[in-house]
Amino acid sequence: MPVKIFMPTPTSVSHWGYYKRWFIRFVKDLLRLGVSQVIGLLLALAILLLQIHGGLIPPNLSGPALESVLLPYLLVLVALLILSAAHAPVTLDRERAAELGVKENAIASVSGENAHLRLALEQATSPGMSPYEQAQDDLARAKLEGAKPAEIDALKFLLQHGGAEDRVVRSKGVEYFNGIARLMKLGLLNDEQRSGVRYWFVNSEFDSALKRILFERQR
Repeated sequence: MPVKIFMPTPTSVSHWGYYKRWFIRFVKDLLRLGVSQVIGLLLALAILLLQIHGGLIPPNLSGPALESVLLPYLLVLVALLILSAAHAPVTLDRERAAELGVKENAIASVSGENAHLRLALEQATSPGMSPYEQAQDDLARAKLEGAKPAEIDALKFLLQHGGAEDRVVRSKGVEYFNGIARLMKLGLLNDEQRSGVRYWFVNSEFDSALKRILFERQR
């Protein structure tokens, strides 16, 4: 019996859910990308304070002068925000692709186990052959090597009908009858008289083996 694969139904993505995940990822990327930049900003601010303290920069900066000092820091902050905002959707898409890859691998693994179990079940439920039956199969196959199509047809006909009268066999043509005679010499067929009528039939010792060989299931 095949093993059924139960996978959880994927939850639908809402606008709120998506942008919530986006904001969380945005903050994480901002922190990840901004650590070195923040350290640099802190160092720059420390240098700025030292310059003001040392008198290199007047402490009463205002207007355009203050803007010129703060503008580079603001530009770095804006660049970090834009970079994190642009990077967050890509990261979310990669995470979703990784989740789908894990699920696909799980499905492939379970499918392989399913096929293996199905094969094991077929082997367990199908009747095995005894050593004698296997030997008879091998012997029958050896006797059938080089058999003509007419001889194979004759065997199938006799197997399906349990035998046939001599007149029926002869009515199928000389080649068919010659095939019957050759099969008898090989020990695959027997004949007997019944009320003065000659009958041809498959040797009972090879009946089961020939049925398995000539009518084996095509896989």
